[in-house]
Amino acid sequence: MTHSHLYEAWIEAWSFRCCPPDKILAGEMTPELRRHFEVCPLCRANRSVPPVNLDITVEKDKGLPLPGELWSLSPQLGAWGPKRRWYNPPVVMILQKAEKAEWDHFPVPVVQTYTGGDLTLAGPGDIPLDQGLAGFAEPWNRYSVRSADLFLRLGRVSPQCLESVRQAEQASIQDIEIEIGSLLWFFRHMEVETGFMMIR
Repeated sequence: MTHSHLYEAWIEAWSFRCCPPDKILAGEMTPELRRHFEVCPLCRANRSVPPVNLDITVEKDKGLPLPGELWSLSPQLGAWGPKRRWYNPPVVMILQKAEKAEWDHFPVPVVQTYTGGDLTLAGPGDIPLDQGLAGFAEPWNRYSVRSADLFLRLGRVSPQCLESVRQAEQASIQDIEIEIGSLLWFFRHMEVETGFMMIR
């Protein structure tokens, strides 16, 4: 892997996680957007590009989530936050089945996934997705979300992949060695911060 390819993967990950959607980018110049422009040349360049106005209304999936399924989180969770970033809701993998009776208010255990590009930023402990799903699961980045915040079911990994995620999730995070200051180190900090912003 070349240094330039790793850098390009990092820029793609930054944009995927931390840049606002087109509607915000092309909208009113708020103080938050101005501060974001100060640190993001990508958004400064894209400000003059008219957004694609698809105006499609997508209804929330009402189904019961199952272990191994990938779900997007509600777009309503996207918001400005620390470090001049817009925090985009990630795709998460369900770890535990909910009983129907407790579904409406059930805290759902998940691991975050990265589905923004290739596997360049996958590191120790990450598990590639299968069943035609692009990206990787981050077993070291586990938390619970409100069942009401699950939005769309995007697919399901194989039982073998789910088991690999569960086994990796139980391993000690202390066993994962990442060079401090490396792009992978910065990426993982960004991923944890993204997950933290989704917990209500």
